[in-house]
Amino acid sequence: MSNRFRDLEKPSPERRKDIVLMAAVSGFESLPRPGRQDFIQFTALFPKLFENASLEARRTASAALSRLALLPEAIVEMIVNQPIEVAAPFISHYHDMPESILARAIARHGVGHARAAARRANLSP
Repeated sequence: MSNRFRDLEKPSPERRKDIVLMAAVSGFESLPRPGRQDFIQFTALFPKLFENASLEARRTASAALSRLALLPEAIVEMIVNQPIEVAAPFISHYHDMPESILARAIARHGVGHARAAARRANLSP
């Protein structure tokens, strides 16, 4: 019988990608007031980590980033244009989303994205 705690010491190569993604998200979240350079670095680092992570890790990162006050617009657009399984928590909860990005995502992806947008507290008519 395998000891599950020991499995955490030696994560599989696939799991390592998830760990690095979540570390990057946690690091960005922990910045009290991210500056311009922080946004530039996060915008350069995040997309590659995000695309190589598992579906579960991408959904978790999406939900975590939805709690932040401000994100680079490129990251917002990238997350919103993911499949609904990943994008839903972000679409529903990120407060500073430009409506133009949301409208383009709904036009491109359809009903699932529209339903997630309908759950937003600050949705304009």
